[in-house]
Amino acid sequence: MPAYSPEIAQAMPKYYATLSEKDQRRYAAIEALKLPRAEHRYIAQVLGCSLKTVRRGRADLAALPAAPQYEPAVRQPGGGRKGYAVTHPDIDTQFLAVLQESTAGDPMDDQVVWTDLTPQAIAGLLAEQHQVRVSKSVVRKLLQKHHYRRRKAQKKQTLKTVPHRDAQFGKIDALKAAFRSAGNPIISFDTKKKESLGNLYRAGHLYTRQELHTYDHEDLQKLADALGLEIRIAHYPPYCSKYNPIEHRLFPHVARACQGVIFTSVALVKELMARTHTRQGLQVVVDIIETVYQTGRKVANDFKATMRIVFDQVLPQWNCRALPGKTVI
Repeated sequence: MPAYSPEIAQAMPKYYATLSEKDQRRYAAIEALKLPRAEHRYIAQVLGCSLKTVRRGRADLAALPAAPQYEPAVRQPGGGRKGYAVTHPDIDTQFLAVLQESTAGDPMDDQVVWTDLTPQAIAGLLAEQHQVRVSKSVVRKLLQKHHYRRRKAQKKQTLKTVPHRDAQFGKIDALKAAFRSAGNPIISFDTKKKESLGNLYRAGHLYTRQELHTYDHEDLQKLADALGLEIRIAHYPPYCSKYNPIEHRLFPHVARACQGVIFTSVALVKELMARTHTRQGLQVVVDIIETVYQTGRKVANDFKATMRIVFDQVLPQWNCRALPGKTVI
């Protein structure tokens, strides 16, 4: 009676044919060791080899060291499935481009960044925007490589809901895309931060924050007049400034350049911030505004009637345009 079923006896020679010559001998010997010595000839018949091959295989097994020293792979160099970095050499740039408009972070630490996109959504956008098809596991590796972290919501803020929040984010994305395609500049700014000057204690990575309000309309009107250009303004919704690109592309690097230094003068602050740079090419230009802004200032009575600030029909509370008037020389 045959030692193996017909299914096994048919599968054995198929597998045997895929092995190298040395591994064929070892496999034949292992199968032979499962049976009495009298049936070793049966193994040779099933595998289509000689009984001598079986014996040599047993000798090979006996010569193996107690602690196996594995031989180099039989596969030729460069064989096998290529990694995603080889098949998609620009995947890092494409990955960051997909996340660019959906990334937020800590303005004091450039390593603390996050995105509201899921790995599946990122994979879909890579395929849609760059024709790059990768799995969710590859996306997770890219997220880890570029320091994107999963975060858990902390119950530290009072419940605040901002109507039309998502609609405004969509509008900002559309405006950015339109301006880029037209070759127009996009400027991100934030004006709420202020540092105290003087011989005061400052920990290495802590900053005192105090909100600063300015009247942006009357200043922007003068700029539009001076340039002779229309200026488009799109505000981020309340409590969403962390998604402003300047928060995680500039502020953490400026904070690092000033870390631990006591601000004793405006000149020192300017010098420190002007030194800010990164290996990726970030350079910072610093200018000190000497203007003293009067507090409690009221808008002129005829300003609303004569102003050239045009508010959008959709979400006018966050979107407007400053139109140029007579050019100022």
